[in-house]
Amino acid sequence: MSDRAAVTHFTAPDGRELEITTEMIEVTSISEPDPSWTHVDGQGHRHYAATARDNEVVIYPTLVTIMRHGCIDEAPARDLCDVDGDQELCYPVMGCPQCGEEITPGTRSGRTRFLEGMTSYTIDGRHVSPDEAREFVGRWQRETDQRINDDARRAQAEGYL
Repeated sequence: MSDRAAVTHFTAPDGRELEITTEMIEVTSISEPDPSWTHVDGQGHRHYAATARDNEVVIYPTLVTIMRHGCIDEAPARDLCDVDGDQELCYPVMGCPQCGEEITPGTRSGRTRFLEGMTSYTIDGRHVSPDEAREFVGRWQRETDQRINDDARRAQAEGYL
């Protein structure tokens, strides 16, 4: 288990306690797309990065994917294409849609993120299955709702509501 975990506790009216522990895995990339990248190609065409999906995804609205071809004798078959009867390596690059200049967008140092890993469930210290944990939470929710409704009825009967 990693050093970081998200822990949630549910305590039932009878005092039993469910603990849900989800391991948080640290993921750090060496580099990532730079959302502030801009570039002017050799023909004077301006290119830039933009963000989408709440600034989580960097896109390049001024670039297109261009297939390049090169001769490599032992390339995997999946990367080969037929160019005028010859087998050549095909690979995608980013480029200007107006002049075809190959452009490599800028990058920046990667950030650290945490992804959810394994989740474990215990009731009063005993490991249980996810199904048993869901059943516990469902029962806890029903009992909690019932207590709230009972308290509201009492408060209403006593003139507080």
